[in-house]
Amino acid sequence: MGALTVVGLALVLSMFIIRPTEGTGTCGERKLTASELIAYGYKARAGAWPWHGAMFHRHNLGVTKYACGVTILTEQFVLTAAHCTYDGWQRLPADRVFIKVGFSNLDSPEDHSRQFDVDKIIRHDDYDKETFENDIALLKLYSEITFTNYIQPVCLWQGDTQLSKIVSKIGYVVGWGLDEGYSLPKYLLEATMPIVSSKECRESDRWYYNKYYFESKTFCAGCHVGSHVSHGDSGGGLYLRMGSNWVLRGIVSNSKINASTLKVQADSYSIFTDVTYYLNWIKTKVPDIPYFAANTMLIIETETQQEREELVNLALILNAEAAESCGEKKMDAQQLIANGYKAFAGSWPWHGAMFHRYRKIGALYACGVTIMTERFVITAAHCTIDPNERQKLSANRVFIKVGISNLESPERHVQQHDVDMIIRHEEYDEVTFENDIALLKLYSEITYNNYIQPICLWQGDTQLSKIVSQVGYIVGWGLNEDYRMPQDLNEATVQIVSQRECIESDRSHFSKFSYASKTFCAGHRNGTQITQGDSGGGLFIRVGLNWVLRGIVSNARHDGSFLRLSEDSYVVFTDVAFYMSWIISKVTIMTSFTIDIEPIVEHPGSTSLASSGSQANLLEIANCGKDTYPSGTPEEVKGYLNQYPWLAIIEYINMKTLVLEDVCHGVLIHPSFLVTSAIVLKKRLAVIQSVRLNDYDLNTVTDIFQIDGKTIQTTATRIPVSGVFKHPDYDTPKFGNSIVLIKLDKPTTTTPICLAPRDATDLPKDKKFTIIGWKRNNRSEKPIIRNEVQLVNFADCRSKYAGEKIVLDSTGGQVCGTYSHNDDNSSCSHYLASAPFQYVKNGPFEGRYFLAAMLSFGHRNCRRDEYPNVFTNVAHYSEWIYEKVKQNE
Repeated sequence: MGALTVVGLALVLSMFIIRPTEGTGTCGERKLTASELIAYGYKARAGAWPWHGAMFHRHNLGVTKYACGVTILTEQFVLTAAHCTYDGWQRLPADRVFIKVGFSNLDSPEDHSRQFDVDKIIRHDDYDKETFENDIALLKLYSEITFTNYIQPVCLWQGDTQLSKIVSKIGYVVGWGLDEGYSLPKYLLEATMPIVSSKECRESDRWYYNKYYFESKTFCAGCHVGSHVSHGDSGGGLYLRMGSNWVLRGIVSNSKINASTLKVQADSYSIFTDVTYYLNWIKTKVPDIPYFAANTMLIIETETQQEREELVNLALILNAEAAESCGEKKMDAQQLIANGYKAFAGSWPWHGAMFHRYRKIGALYACGVTIMTERFVITAAHCTIDPNERQKLSANRVFIKVGISNLESPERHVQQHDVDMIIRHEEYDEVTFENDIALLKLYSEITYNNYIQPICLWQGDTQLSKIVSQVGYIVGWGLNEDYRMPQDLNEATVQIVSQRECIESDRSHFSKFSYASKTFCAGHRNGTQITQGDSGGGLFIRVGLNWVLRGIVSNARHDGSFLRLSEDSYVVFTDVAFYMSWIISKVTIMTSFTIDIEPIVEHPGSTSLASSGSQANLLEIANCGKDTYPSGTPEEVKGYLNQYPWLAIIEYINMKTLVLEDVCHGVLIHPSFLVTSAIVLKKRLAVIQSVRLNDYDLNTVTDIFQIDGKTIQTTATRIPVSGVFKHPDYDTPKFGNSIVLIKLDKPTTTTPICLAPRDATDLPKDKKFTIIGWKRNNRSEKPIIRNEVQLVNFADCRSKYAGEKIVLDSTGGQVCGTYSHNDDNSSCSHYLASAPFQYVKNGPFEGRYFLAAMLSFGHRNCRRDEYPNVFTNVAHYSEWIYEKVKQNE
């Protein structure tokens, strides 16, 4: 922690009231006066951080050594990082670990310090010791902690968990990490660290943070100029002040190490495990944990009163305002009975139907869905799988209907919406139905009316014991007693039962298909049961005047002889409350709820180019398009090595020969995405397989450059393709809207080119344009070739191609230009398709390349110069590119 030293940051004062009363009345409350906190680290007085403690490892011959920090949650549980419970690569048993609390000096015993042996180490089941993913662990103590002025529990986070809410806020970190002299300090040190956005963190070092940073599970903090955590600070907390209390938000996980000194790099951000993501996991391990913060404001001394008021935690709270926007019936409904009943139109306005499209038989009803927002519905993940072929359905194979109560008779209030994206839980298991939850993002927005309304999501205590024996309400078009699909929506009540009762009713089934905290069971076992076709629908509980979604129909036991669902069996529901953090991380704008969501604002130190004048770019990539030459250097004198790293070759696998073939150019616009023309989808008997970056001569494996008397060798990098997104209006008109996005299987650290910001849909008139890439010639060498492009009058170009019965797009999606087709005195050729032409924006010291357009087509005879080449104007598709990248990155 001594490495927290940093110069030039503002002094942050934080004085606290002395509270002499012993014991605890609440969590996260200091009982003693703390020292003033300053931005470059300071000695902490005893009792200043009463919830922070130390973990020690026992080694052979009775030697004990300080290892990590811990944070007190309850009298018997402390929280730390999972990697702190290892000795190298070996897991430590509980008897090799003990903790101390209530002290600040490692060397001198203090009267108010206490030592506790550990009864059990509870590491996260999915902790990865190589990447530090899920780096969190609980220590259960043999004996209970007695709280005093020097020993107190911390509060856990409650409310809106989005990172954007705390970006640029000041977190407080403490610990006994190694100081500048690489020795263990005597006293507990404390310092402040600003929290930064995911984007700023990743872009500070894409290679490192792409490996060790996990969206929603972690966050970054630090000053990026010397203030950081150090060896020995691991496992300790990052604390935020809320009202008069302190709340734990992060756990020190890992930082970038300098390879030569083996010290933490002073100019890097530190990664923290985000405790809010693991609240449900903590609550399943720590019974009846009482220490959750009240709904209070996050107090930051440098903020205005208005800013403080905006930080009130409203996320997914069922309050007066929410009662007007979600989970409210607008129509009178029939009373529900336990054995099922026909539901009137509008009685369940948040329930909808999912249909699967089939080529030969058309569309078939498949599952239920529940409306969350105008653009998102929620369902079961298994509903997005083709039940016959057991293949994941693509989004265009699915659509939904809302406001519907009769499957066969059209109703005026029914709306149909196509699906833009299917977001299945990343860890969904098709065999056991674990994590059986999915979101459908719609192409168009739902319009609310008396028949169509959003549901409320669960907020508050998520423990199953709180709802056991309560009655839940289910609706659907599941198969009836005659094993036929009913026309009308049916509704019924089911009783929620305990995990124990569920499992003991049939151990062989429910021990395999139910998961503590992730699922729950409900039913009457009297003939009222959920059947095939009810999957994906919700279990709704009434809270006051509103209805709240608690479960999603997942699976039930089948009758082995009739292949029907057993009437005397409970049904397993996915517990939506467990997945709230996951839902919030996917549904970025939940307008149907009372969610206080602010736009993401970069920290003042961010390298974002969102508003940096001439170098602003569409995807806000800080290091895009960098010119390796001084600003203003003429293009024709520049070399090729590392000058255009965004240029790529797209590779097909020929299904006849099973050989990879070069097809056309691609242009890297984002660490995970390339843009190209739709010509890539025209080649028959071929499948897009991969892209190749860092290539210069297509006919050689290793390229050799002689520069300043030195020989430099380069080898291309091949990255598999994981997705292809074609513009929906491609070929309308013929060859129009010829643009495709290709997603890489893994992000690359290669520099992408910049894209013009949204408002710049026309090509700049004052720039010099250059086309780069490989020509379609038969020469033995195929190096990168560069030519200047001259724009030509589009009306004349359009008229010329009209004579060939090709209608060019007059809305701005295409431009025309000419370049030299002569490779030498005897040959003439076009570039491969999608060759980019680009321009440079020069700044005071450096220039940035921007992509202008991509080669689409030209006259087959390259000698026919009267036919200009036609290019796809990339800027015209800014909105489409932006939305696709943000949806799939």
